Amino acid sequence: MKTGLTDELIREALDPTRNAQSKKTIGGSNSEEVSRQLNRLQANLDRDNGILESRIGQLKNAKEELERKVAEAIA
Repeated sequence: MKTGLTDELIREALDPTRNAQSKKTIGGSNSEEVSRQLNRLQANLDRDNGILESRIGQLKNAKEELERKVAEAIA
């Protein structure tokens, strides 16, 4: 059976790098899409770290306030 596939077309189809770069959909393996995903994840991490630092500061302040009030109550 004869097909229109050449050796070159078959090599291109089996090339893992070329295959990965051809996936240009959201969540695909194209390098631009992977970079977009990584940038978005980094932005989410930065946001979450900011929230975490704020909450840690709030807890520290609450602990200091509690210790001050306990010391006043004991005195």
